[in-house]
Amino acid sequence: MRKTITGILIFTVAAVAAHYGVIFATPYAVLMKVKSSARSPFNKPVYADVITDKDRKVVLPNPDFLYVAAGYDIRKSPLKITGKMPEGTYSSIAFYSSNTQNYYIRNDRQTPRKEFNILLVKKGEEKKFSADDAEVVASPSSFGTVMMRILIDDTARMDYLKKIQHTFRLEEF
Repeated sequence: MRKTITGILIFTVAAVAAHYGVIFATPYAVLMKVKSSARSPFNKPVYADVITDKDRKVVLPNPDFLYVAAGYDIRKSPLKITGKMPEGTYSSIAFYSSNTQNYYIRNDRQTPRKEFNILLVKKGEEKKFSADDAEVVASPSSFGTVMMRILIDDTARMDYLKKIQHTFRLEEF
């Protein structure tokens, strides 16, 4: 009887450990897989062209958007993230932590000047790096992803939208 209880206890502990290991490790593994398949170093934006059904870099890609994405690493220093948002169509910038949870998003309606200037810092270091001209955003993890989306409202404006897309920049602060 004692061996049975011990066996059940060991199995339960192993199952719980495996469950939580998968829950916590999977998002990080997904981030690293996406990062390695993008063939881009951290803190460098990747400017995607119009997505087609042949592209699988994004799960269920939406051909109505232009994307810019970058994996970030703020272990050594904060990042200054700047760019513009186009007039007359939806756009947004969103940040995801290493466990793929979204922790910050801003869209064009929340950005009246259609420009963003964000200083991305480690959580707890907000006061250390306050910047007069930049909004300070605290990341819950040292690694993550930042993504900008621009709605293609009219293909006749594609040159303008791509020009705006390429204003997205990351630089170490």
